[in-house]
Amino acid sequence: SEAKRLPDSAKWAEAVASEYQSLRDNETFEQVHISAVPPGTKVLPWRLVFAVKEPASVNEELRYKARLVVRGDMQREGQDYGEVYAPVMNISTALVMMAVAAVRGFVLEQLDVSTAFLNAPVDQDNLYMRAPEGFGVPADHVLRLRRSLYGLRQAPRCWSITLTEWLSSYGLQRSAVDPCLFFKPGELWVAFWVDDFLVMATSQQHADRFKQAFGARFKIRDLGQLRKFLGIEVERDGRAGTIRLSPSATLRAWLTSLASLTPRLSTRRCRPRWCWTAMSMALLSAHRCTVSTVPWWVVFSTWRDFCARMLRLR
Repeated sequence: SEAKRLPDSAKWAEAVASEYQSLRDNETFEQVHISAVPPGTKVLPWRLVFAVKEPASVNEELRYKARLVVRGDMQREGQDYGEVYAPVMNISTALVMMAVAAVRGFVLEQLDVSTAFLNAPVDQDNLYMRAPEGFGVPADHVLRLRRSLYGLRQAPRCWSITLTEWLSSYGLQRSAVDPCLFFKPGELWVAFWVDDFLVMATSQQHADRFKQAFGARFKIRDLGQLRKFLGIEVERDGRAGTIRLSPSATLRAWLTSLASLTPRLSTRRCRPRWCWTAMSMALLSAHRCTVSTVPWWVVFSTWRDFCARMLRLR
């Protein structure tokens, strides 16, 4: 209801319609009568999450995203889910790929998968959720999940298994160093962070062949030459064989979010420094001086998120 009152409500409505269409296209769930739900099975509620996505490249505009998520926090271990672990790429892998591509003149491109989790089937058949508004589902019916809808505790693992199975079927080997890096020796290297992908190849032909096959299996956005990855802006000089990484814009956004909790962390008072540790300690000192008016759990979670992001940029 809040989104409907905003000046850009038309864009939010378009985002919701796009999300609903993706759910239908992927056959995410099926309608069942509520009497068909096994006794003792919890019917999970849902919610819509709205976000504005920053452009992945200079040629893109802000993207309005609406995501239907299920309340996975209400799932019960052993009944609604089992194993949930899914690996995440080490940021060092991406940095090494960038360096190698710059020095050796390899092709380095990026892409992402739209509604990635919906490509993976759920690992259990007893997951039910209430019907979202606007789906035309009768009041005495609920939805049985067939795809790993966002919010499910096991959704990242289901997607990871589906993705790695396809990459292996394409003929790529899994790295023993990073489980999110697959490669074909002397030809192609593919690394991923959930639904964001780095593709490095010795020739444009190898990269295009992979993207064509990958796009035939998953709905992707080909973002072309690497410009920004995980908040790091990338500038590459092919002739000089160099690459420049700049996290300044992302850091300022993070500092702004912290400043909303701690007034002393105004971005106007921040200056770039080469020593991440020194900056972290200075921020920590300022943060401790101003936490009295903020609930401790909000401070803890925000600071923990900030430190994790800082470690990605070290």
